[in-house]
Parts: sequence; structure tokens; C-alpha cells
Amino acid sequence: MKRDPLQPRPLLRPAEALAEANRCQGCVDAACRKGCPLAVDVGAFIRRIRTGNWAGALRVMYERNPLPETCAFICPVEAMCEGKCNSGQLGYPIRIAELQQAAAHYGAETFKRKAGMAAETTGAVAVVGGGPAGLACAAKLRLDGFEVHLFERTDMLGGALTWWIPAYRLPRKTLQEEIQRIVDLGVVIHTGQALGRDITLADLRGRFDAVFLGLGLGADRESQIGGRVGPGVLDALEVLEQANAGQLQDLPEPVVVIGGGSTAIDAAVTARYLGAKEVYLIYRRGFVQMPAWPGERGRAVEVGVHVLILLRPIEYARDVDGRLLGVRCVRTKLETAANGGRDTPMDVPGSEFILSAGCVIEAIGQKADDMAQRALASLKWTPEGTLAIDSATGQTSLPGVFAGGDLASGAGTAAQAIAGGLAAAEGIARYIRKHKAR
Repeated sequence: MKRDPLQPRPLLRPAEALAEANRCQGCVDAACRKGCPLAVDVGAFIRRIRTGNWAGALRVMYERNPLPETCAFICPVEAMCEGKCNSGQLGYPIRIAELQQAAAHYGAETFKRKAGMAAETTGAVAVVGGGPAGLACAAKLRLDGFEVHLFERTDMLGGALTWWIPAYRLPRKTLQEEIQRIVDLGVVIHTGQALGRDITLADLRGRFDAVFLGLGLGADRESQIGGRVGPGVLDALEVLEQANAGQLQDLPEPVVVIGGGSTAIDAAVTARYLGAKEVYLIYRRGFVQMPAWPGERGRAVEVGVHVLILLRPIEYARDVDGRLLGVRCVRTKLETAANGGRDTPMDVPGSEFILSAGCVIEAIGQKADDMAQRALASLKWTPEGTLAIDSATGQTSLPGVFAGGDLASGAGTAAQAIAGGLAAAEGIARYIRKHKAR
């Protein structure tokens, strides 16, 4: 039976998971592990599934990933672990994500993991931001024996996973259960605490031995398209947040989405999920050159999104009263970059036309919000609008202040954000122990 692309992937039954696990070749120096940003020992957790040791499989995953079931749902595995699987050369890859989902689900009942607290607390850390990077950093530090206080500006943990990832990709119950497992390690949670409004960086540095910044990129970048100001032009993150909260029931059609990344795909598919029959996605390069992962692009096409490639929006057409009528577009052609970089889209003269639109959703990238930028003005930023960090330790330009996730590396996957949080936790541990030893 064909799976509904607007519903989360169903859970494998134990017998199905066992049969799939038995396909694994148990490769030495496994490519699947190298394909995982978190270096999860895929072979080790699959071997435990073979013996029915679900809790053991979950424990293996938890060594490197405190949100394993969440990542099983949303990671672009076709370009990561499964994409590297050697079995793909013999037929088709091991269904690693589905096995990870099964192990995390069935192992949760018996999985027990206590924080490896030292006889005395080895230090106290403030983690700012309750998204994947912050949660991962908090979990790692807590398991290593540190006192951890997590500060979150909203009333719910999860960050982008909670507010922007659509429910058809990630079941809310799964996410909240995995977050609760981290909280149960003994992380002290402070919700409704925004950096720059309720707390300051100087205050946190005075109260804690180190600070981790995992605020993410919480604001949409605005395009410079003419006629943007006025009704009918929406920001993608706002649309996704309202849809996830059940506050958005429909969108004026036709819906036009501008962008080619994961957020653009999520916005377009969400519009279809809300019932829009006419949804168009505009991208100035080719289909395979979209930043969105192949599986995400495929989902958009599968649910009926009209993907219009080699097209650049240049102006929003409005009537005399300012109402949105459509998007003036120009066709593009790609010119090969001389330096081997991305092909450059060039306008095709005389190819302009207006694409009718009831609303437009802009999804052209994210940036740190204004409050975060003001609160962290004393730190060094990169030209790309991310915090500058030491690649080895995660430390920012201010001693004792570390960062990870999208705020430091730019928009990426949840697994990449988790990896950044874990790396910073290791840097924080070394930093505190070094200073405590003086």
C-alpha cells in the first residue's frame, strides 16, 4: 500500500524490524556511520535489534544522539546514513531510519540512563535556547556531571522542531517524549526567559561557569522584491508556526512560495496540507540544484505542488488599492560558473510574465532575530550573519561563551545542530575543568 506523504511514517512491527536488521552486512569501518553527522554506530544498534535488545539499541544511539527517534523521522537519510549504505550497491539500502525509529520506540519502555554525576558538581552551565543544539548540549553536560540550567524564550522546548517542522513530518508526541527524557536527567528548565529581554549575557556569565548559545536563526530574511510591502506577502516561518499551532486554517489561492530550501518545501507542502489546490514554488535554478534534500523535493511533487524552475520573481503586482494580484517573473538560464562553483542564473530578455497569486510565502533564508543580535552585539559575527566560533571548541570571541547549531553554522539539519551542541558541550567541559584546576 502506498504511504500517504502527508502522514508520518508508520512504525515497523518488531518482526519487520528484525527481518530488516538481518539484512545488514555488519560492515567493518561502516560507511553508514561516516555518513551520519553524529557518527552514530549504526552497526552496533542494528546488532542489538537482531537479539531483541531494544533498550541496548537505544543506549547505543543515545551515546551520540539524545533525540534519536526525532532524527529518524526528519533526517535526510537518503543523503546521509542510508545514502552511504553498502547494501545499496546490491539492491537497496538498509532502512536505517525505520530501524532507528523502532529501536527508540520499543526501547523507551526499559531504557534507563542516569546522569553520570560526580561526587560533587563539577560546574554549572547556562544553556540558552531549547532547540536541538541546546537540548543536545544540556543532555551531554548533564550526563558528564554538570549542573545545567536551560533558558527558553517561549513556553515550550524544541525550538524549530516544535514551531516549524510540520506534524506530518514529526509527530508531536514523539518529540515531547524525547525532550522529557532529557529534562528527566535533571536539567533545570526556565521557560519564558528571552535573552535580551529577561536575561542578559553579562548576567549569565556572572552566575555560571560557562554559557552555551543555541538560539537558532529565528527570523526570515526579507526579499528585495519590489512591491513587497502590503497585504498578501507572508514569511515562511510565521506560516509554519501558525499552521503547527492550529491557528491557520487556509490560505488565499493561488499560493506562491519563493525559495528552494527545506523551509520553502515545508511551506509549500503545508499549504497543500491545509487544502490549497493551487500551490506554486518558484526557484531560479534547476530542480536538482535546490538546497532542499531529494526526499523533500520528491514529497512536494508527490502531493501536487507545481515546481516552477528557472524562474526569478522580480516584482509583486498589485492593484490601485494595494491588493496582491500576482508575481511578475522572468525566466532564467544557467551559465556555468568559471570557478567551478554553482551555475549562475541569468535573466532571459523578453520573458517576463505575471503569475497569479492570492498570497506569496517568502522562504529565502533565515537570520538571527533583532533581539538576539542586540543581546549578542559584544560577540564577533561572520559576514554571513552567524556567530564566529572556534571550530575545535565551539567557543565564541568571549571566553567562557560557546555556541552551536544554526546560530553558529547557518541553517542545517537537526542532526547537524545536535552535533554542534555536543561538540560545544565537550569544549565547555574542558574549559570548566581547566579553570577549576587552577
